[in-house]
Amino acid sequence: MRTFKSLPILLAVGLTAATFGMSAPAQADSATLKDAPNDVRVTTVTDPNIDPVVTIDPDNARVDITKAVIKHGLRRVKVVVHVRDLRARKLPALQVVFKTNAGIYVGLLTKDPLVGTQLELVTPDPKAGLTHCRGSRQSFKSALDVASFSLPRRCLGNPRWIRAQAGLSDVAFVEGATPEQFTVISFDDVAGPTGKVPPLPTKNSTTPKLFRG
Repeated sequence: MRTFKSLPILLAVGLTAATFGMSAPAQADSATLKDAPNDVRVTTVTDPNIDPVVTIDPDNARVDITKAVIKHGLRRVKVVVHVRDLRARKLPALQVVFKTNAGIYVGLLTKDPLVGTQLELVTPDPKAGLTHCRGSRQSFKSALDVASFSLPRRCLGNPRWIRAQAGLSDVAFVEGATPEQFTVISFDDVAGPTGKVPPLPTKNSTTPKLFRG
């Protein structure tokens, strides 16, 4: 087998700050999406001409999101995804869809034994393909069961607001008796309280609008 916000309250200006005319520092607008446990969806395709078989695998811990935190700060956007168990030898890919007033962006965080951890972006420009944005930071912290990245706001077109959906995925190919025979198995989880992996972003799996902090 080949595996291939609610809006947070800004810090109030304290009595002392008000007395001396000081302004409180801007806080990142953030949201947390808690996810139902044991809800990894497994999609098995053996023939492109027939419907795939979809099941739920409660024992799959390395793709099982427990919560996702998205912050829209003054200069950067940060995503932190907590996973039930990220210590597996093969790590899943983290995909975050950003809907913004400037268009739709997709961040793809992966880790490869040869090239290490990298963050690639899909921008609203259909001709750009996968791009890298200077200034991004990314990591898989297996000991903490956390996958995260942050990037400058300019990487997302300096948006006034963002909405985000975070998901983990992994794909396995099982070879058959001939090169034409193979099975594709996809493991997916999207942060959200529904306990399901929606085919499209839904209200429960997408943050509200997060404005720049």
